[in-house]
Amino acid sequence: RNDLRLLLEFFREFVHSYHDGKEHLILIPALIEAGESLYAEPLSRIVSDHHEIHALMAELETAVLTGNDGLVANLADRYIKALSDHLFTEDRFMFDAMAKVLNDVTDFKVWKKFNEFEPGLREKSKAKFETVVKNIGRKYASPLSI
Repeated sequence: RNDLRLLLEFFREFVHSYHDGKEHLILIPALIEAGESLYAEPLSRIVSDHHEIHALMAELETAVLTGNDGLVANLADRYIKALSDHLFTEDRFMFDAMAKVLNDVTDFKVWKKFNEFEPGLREKSKAKFETVVKNIGRKYASPLSI
């Protein structure tokens, strides 16, 4: 359970606070300002995905706290699928939207804001990821892969 909580903390911090935070506070407003609609693809899909993924994380955290292992497994599968689908949407459609509507100046401003966004959270997430990889990765790795 402790390892699962550590993984969930990492996902909550990095995916939900850091990654999604950059999108909602920097990228999406820049795309709207450049002419994209929040109510049309891809932005409506991105925002909808975020709501679904955040809700699944909340349900997953509750299932872990209550010790419902069957529900944890089901929600973890759904979370992984939703996150994978979301990343596919970002890779395929968000970058296309950015290339279509952001000029070089705006693109540079977004990039700069991304790099300046929550450096403490970025470093904390990086450290947590390294802990997850080091501790959990070694703990559950096959003896043949070590």
